[in-house]
Parts: sequence; C-alpha cells; structure tokens
Amino acid sequence: MNTEPLSTSADQQAMRFGLFANFENPGGGSCAEALRESMLTVQHAERLGFAEAWITEHHFNPFSVSAAIFPLLSYLAAATTTIRLGSAAVLLPIRDILQVAEDAATVDALSGGRLLLGVARGGPFPLQFQHFGVDQATSRERLLEGALLLEKLLTEENVDFDGRYYRYQQVSIYPRPRQSRIPIWLAALSPESIALAATRGYGLMGASAAPVEKLHTALASYRARAAQTAPPFVLSRYFFAPNIGARRSTPPCPSSAISPATWARQSNAPRKADRRNCRSASKPKRLPRHASWRTPSSATSRNVWIKSGHCTMRWVRIP
Repeated sequence: MNTEPLSTSADQQAMRFGLFANFENPGGGSCAEALRESMLTVQHAERLGFAEAWITEHHFNPFSVSAAIFPLLSYLAAATTTIRLGSAAVLLPIRDILQVAEDAATVDALSGGRLLLGVARGGPFPLQFQHFGVDQATSRERLLEGALLLEKLLTEENVDFDGRYYRYQQVSIYPRPRQSRIPIWLAALSPESIALAATRGYGLMGASAAPVEKLHTALASYRARAAQTAPPFVLSRYFFAPNIGARRSTPPCPSSAISPATWARQSNAPRKADRRNCRSASKPKRLPRHASWRTPSSATSRNVWIKSGHCTMRWVRIP
C-alpha cells in the first residue's frame, strides 16, 4: 500500500477518477438510511476500481447529512482497504484546528495512510457561521492561517504558533499520521489562496460551479509559482444518470452542464431518435432513489461511472 502523498511525476501525468459522496437524503427520508446508502456507494466504488472517494462537510442541511466528516471517514477507513479517502472539504474557519489535526492524524493512521485532506472556508452559507459563532467576514483569513497551523501540527512536534486567530506553544498531537506529509488541498481560488497553496505545496480544488475560464486563470497562476511535487488539481463536475434499463422517449439532459450530444454519448441513450430529442432541461426537483450501476468499459473509457437515478459528481485530478 502506498502510504506517501501522490506527488510522483507518474501520478501527476495520469487523470485519476473518484467519487464525490455528498451523503444525500432526497425527500427528507431516514438519515440513517441515507448514511448507510452512501457508505455502500463508496464500498462499491472501491470494488469497481475507483481511486478516491471524497466526502463533503455540510451543516444544518437536511439534504446533505454529512456534518460529522471525520466519523464518516473513520467508518470508511474500516470498511475499505485500497480506495483513498478525501475530505471535500473540512471547514477550517468554524473548527478547532487542534481537533482537526488530531482527527486527521487518527483517520490517516487507521486507514494505513490513505487520507487526502481538503480544507475550505465554508461557502455562502451564513447559518454555518452564525450557529458556530464565527464572523463570516474573517473566514478567508481563518482558512489561510488555519491551514498553516494544521500543516505544522501534522508534520512537526512541539509546535509554536503565533497568529491572529490561533496561538500555541510547544504543542504536539497524537497519534502521529501514517503519512510523513498528508497532502492538503485548498478549496479556494482567490489570489491569496492560490499564492499560499503554491508556496506551501498545497493542491487546489475546483468547485463544480466554477467557470472553465476562471479555472484556467487560477491554474496558470498556480503553476507559475508551484513546486513540481505539488498535488494535482482536483476538479468536480455533475452528471445526471437516469434509471438504467428504463426505456424513455426523451432521456433527461443535465441542464447546461454538458451538451446534449455529449450527454447522449456518455449515457448510451438507446436510440438515435432519443438523442435527437434530447434538449437542455432544468434539473428535476426530486430524483428517485438509485437502482443499479454501470461500470466503465475500461480504465480509459469516455463513459462516466453512473449511480442510477442520482446526480453524481466525478472528481478528476488534472496534472
């Protein structure tokens, strides 16, 4: 088992595919069942050969019930053996950084060095900051300072840190992580975030809604500063998958995320007439529970993996 960060040239030259686990609970059903289904989804993705599974952190959200990201990752560390487990992402501004470091090190040790650590500000969700008692206006500063402290705690002992928001003297966390350096990603594309990521060797994560032009600009700025061993870029995109095996006169299209022609190719729509009739449409208000799976025909297949009846994201690493 590889217990070191994915920083070799061979890793950076290849696109790696993973699963984005949002722990969705459409329709407000049983949260316990939603958690169980998502866990089974990640286990199945491992059997299909996917390289990574990335877990979200959302709070006060009845649709995405992944508030306790490290317990979820710990469960998956025990329930899987090879798939790498990522946080997408830990919301540092509302967290105790010492606790995050201890939790991350514990998951990394339990998983045999499979943790991929993404961190973020918290997005445009005022309730998260309000209920955790954090001024949202300080979230970017807290994220960047917290990332520096987190890195030191995971790689050093007897840490001294004197920042604006965090101050510690001679602190060491235990257990120590399995990896000598857990790879860290910033889910942020501001100039300050890009500069810090490039300087410290963090990776960047591109959000699903980020325009391609913004991603190109951010990557150009990052690559102009980053070291050769920096983690590869991580990008998420949505795909909608209809129930496999069901005959439809007009297969649904995933709004404007991809063109109808591309959708027809990726979904293997059964008839030419169906593909011609495929039109851009708004996302359905409610999606059915998943029913079945389709596996990519090969490691280089253009088909995306499909969880039937759900909006699924794919996370790909771009060198």
